[in-house]
Amino acid sequence: MTGPLPPRTPLPDPPGEPAALDRAAADLVDAAFSAGLLVHLLGPAAVLPGWTGADADAAGAEVAAATAVAGDLHRALTAALGRLEEHAALWRRVRDRVAELRAEQDREHAAAARRLPAEVAVADLEARAAAGSRVAAELAAAEADRAAEHRALLAALAEDAAATGAVLADAGRGLGGTGRPGESARVTIALAARLPGWGTGVLARLGSSAAADLLATDRLVDLPAVAARWAPWATAPPFAAALLTGLGADGLSAVLTLLGTVAGSDDGVALAGLLAAASAAATAGGGPLPGGLGQPVPDPAGRDAAADPVALGMGAVLAAPGAPAALAAAWGGQLLARERARGGPVPWGGPDPVQSAVDRLAAAGDARAAAALLADPAAWTALLARAWPGGTGSLAAVVRLAGRGAGGGPAAGAALQALGQGLAPGSTDPVLARPANLTALGGALTGLLTDQVDVVVALTGRAVAAAGGLPPAADAALRGLALALSGSDVVSVERAVLAALAPGDAATLLGGWVAVREHAHRIGHALRYAEARDRTVDGDVLDVLWRLATAPATRGTGEAFDAAGDLTSALRGAGHTPAMGRDTGPVYTDEQAATFATAALGPVTPPGSAVGPRARAGFRTVADLLGRPVPAAYEPPLDMALHAVGLHAADESPGAPGVVDEVTDRLRDTVHDRVDGWRERATTGRVTPGR
Repeated sequence: MTGPLPPRTPLPDPPGEPAALDRAAADLVDAAFSAGLLVHLLGPAAVLPGWTGADADAAGAEVAAATAVAGDLHRALTAALGRLEEHAALWRRVRDRVAELRAEQDREHAAAARRLPAEVAVADLEARAAAGSRVAAELAAAEADRAAEHRALLAALAEDAAATGAVLADAGRGLGGTGRPGESARVTIALAARLPGWGTGVLARLGSSAAADLLATDRLVDLPAVAARWAPWATAPPFAAALLTGLGADGLSAVLTLLGTVAGSDDGVALAGLLAAASAAATAGGGPLPGGLGQPVPDPAGRDAAADPVALGMGAVLAAPGAPAALAAAWGGQLLARERARGGPVPWGGPDPVQSAVDRLAAAGDARAAAALLADPAAWTALLARAWPGGTGSLAAVVRLAGRGAGGGPAAGAALQALGQGLAPGSTDPVLARPANLTALGGALTGLLTDQVDVVVALTGRAVAAAGGLPPAADAALRGLALALSGSDVVSVERAVLAALAPGDAATLLGGWVAVREHAHRIGHALRYAEARDRTVDGDVLDVLWRLATAPATRGTGEAFDAAGDLTSALRGAGHTPAMGRDTGPVYTDEQAATFATAALGPVTPPGSAVGPRARAGFRTVADLLGRPVPAAYEPPLDMALHAVGLHAADESPGAPGVVDEVTDRLRDTVHDRVDGWRERATTGRVTPGR
């Protein structure tokens, strides 16, 4: 027998292509020569004989910066070129040695094939087998040596390639790169910072091009690609400012409208991220919002639902990582104004943009931006009147933030003014629609009032000095303070008030403070009754609306009026209004005010300072201003009612459009009659605090 020869060990060429290395080296040679020439040419320019002043200094600085960049570039290119040439030379040596190994392999296999017949041409079978095994073993040992050398060659080449890559990456770090592909934007932005005379203009032109690109894209399917193309530049302030200015208010509204149609899906992520990053870069210095960022909604006070996609687009931008807090405050205010214009919380048809604004403010931790949103009483009214399906945690965080910043005072004053809306006897303004929100935010409101206790002290001081009455805004704020105290940690606020007292009429002020606390107990009882009454009426209204929506499809004018009559009875709360129970809460009097002030001020008040009389006077003045609370007037869901009945009649009664108008008028009259009736009863039959 002869026995088989061992198989050939594969000995492939090293990975890569020398021609690619040669092309890269040639490019580096050209670039290094250009950079060296630039350094040579800029040398004389750094000396500007006879030119002095600010312009000369600025020009000299720019030339110096350009010279430094050119020098860095020349050194980086030279280092990269040298290392790349070394690697190319090693690659060729490895390739040549591998070729030699393959040639040796061919020679040895051919020799073994010739030796084998001669070695085994013996008569003895055992000798023949031993000879064949010896030839195969010698060839196998040679193959193992070649394989080991081949592995070592490729490993050395791979190690050198990694070292070369590290040198190339490090060569670009001084210019803003990291060695990864697709970093032209990163390097341009870094160079723009070192060469502002050149870079600002370049980035601004790119930003204008991006704006034109977005405005020319009117198809949703193209938006992700366009946004992704410009995303690497978005963090550069000159690019961002030019992009937003180029869009303008109308262009931004158009882009946000497109974004709003895909809000909540992956299709809008790239565009939302681009606008968020650009907004952050453009406002990084704390300046005003550029371009159309300040007013993206064409008519924020309008009732037209056609602008709602813009609001959804705003929410998508605010939900994107990196959206600035200043933008959340500005847009949050506009979104709340839109809700007020639409008659209450809006069914946006997508992710809630107001929630996105509040979440962004809470996550950013920017006290100034939080206070900016909450400095408007109308914003508080809208925030406290809306539903929060995900909870009020973010809103509470924003309220706490606002109290800690320099703008916390206006935010606290706006909160009190909003809380007091509609609480004055005879007021025609609606009160908070959702008392549950006030309960949930009790701790945050306490923190706001404690942090900004000067607002509380100033308001109370103004009240004790206003025997003739307060202006409407201050009167609402005083009642709002009582409402806030009715559901919060009064002890914490009271400690802060005592700590903030200034010398002078402190006794009078403390007497007024006790009167506010007394009113807080009374108003808490009145509002608990009003809430129970309104829940009952709400249930009746919703029951009738449900019957209207699910009634048989035969419609006529008479049947529509019958349905409106049923709704009238429900809105009036006929036969279902719960009785108001006895108020058993604690009662404070002017005597207790005197006792409280004496205990608080006695150790630091000189004898004969008449603490008790002053406290009694302050208590009586504020108690007279506040009066006794009445159950708040119910504000029915008029928009919901009109929409339900109007839509029902319009869908089921074509050809009879007058029915809708007549039913709508009757509902409106019913609502106003009911509210007026409650106002009259409340004025003549005020709630008497339990004793």
